[in-house]
Amino acid sequence: MFPDGARAARFASLAMRVFAEHGIECSYDDGFLRGSDGRSYGLTNVALVAAAGTDRHWRELLEQHVGGIVAAHATPRQRDLEAVGDRLYLRLWAAADLPHRPDGVNGFGEPLGEGLVGLAAIDHPEHVETLTGGHDIGLLGGWDVVRRTALANLAALRADDVVPLGDDPHSQVQLSIGGFFNASRVFTMERLLREDFLLEEPSHGVLLVVPNRHLVAVHPLRSAGMVEAVHTLTRLARAESEVPGGISPHVWFWRDGWVEQVTRSAEEPDTVELHVAGLLEVAMRELDLVEDPGDSGT
Repeated sequence: MFPDGARAARFASLAMRVFAEHGIECSYDDGFLRGSDGRSYGLTNVALVAAAGTDRHWRELLEQHVGGIVAAHATPRQRDLEAVGDRLYLRLWAAADLPHRPDGVNGFGEPLGEGLVGLAAIDHPEHVETLTGGHDIGLLGGWDVVRRTALANLAALRADDVVPLGDDPHSQVQLSIGGFFNASRVFTMERLLREDFLLEEPSHGVLLVVPNRHLVAVHPLRSAGMVEAVHTLTRLARAESEVPGGISPHVWFWRDGWVEQVTRSAEEPDTVELHVAGLLEVAMRELDLVEDPGDSGT
């Protein structure tokens, strides 16, 4: 996010100073501030905003950021399912972006393919509290109860807007735009496809991206138009993941409840590869879109 290493170091130094001024002593560790209180504080979102602006606005941004954290710490922790049940969701994360490996990934979380995971989260009026410990989950009734409640709440959400990208119906991509948990709705994919995109049980699956928490884009696999759709999805994912709330710059394939990542970074700069294997290869063979397994660049 900061191409200039010296500028990144100045921002991290200022962040530690501002945190300390608010009573939170921290050390810097690879994109996170590690607090003396045992907590980890991510800087990705505020750093993305800071990198796009001028240095003189950094303190204001950090003051707002830390102010939100202090307010979150002051909010009483509610662990009564009756009190928070209607505000309980699964929050979609890229596993690599988690500040540490919480209990939520080891039995108290919902995996989505390799590299994505849903952790339980409570939507408070001023912030979203992610639950990363088995103790908190236990107080709310255990993981089965939390998962069932969170999925039901996600299924009830709706997009704010649905926008088509492209005029050719064979390669068109549909974009769903919504609130904080819009991308998390991929955990209720059948409902999302039906409500947002009017897709009932797409027989050959869908390509999708979840670049940030507000966006989901899909293309149902039907024809050779998927090649242009992958280009569109890749451009969208790479651009929209570089914003606050970013999740994944990759394209994924969903079919019958199974999810696989199908793009990966290539050696050439600004290039990704479409990995034709697994579920995607099976679907493409059904449509006579591939003869031999292998990778193709895009």
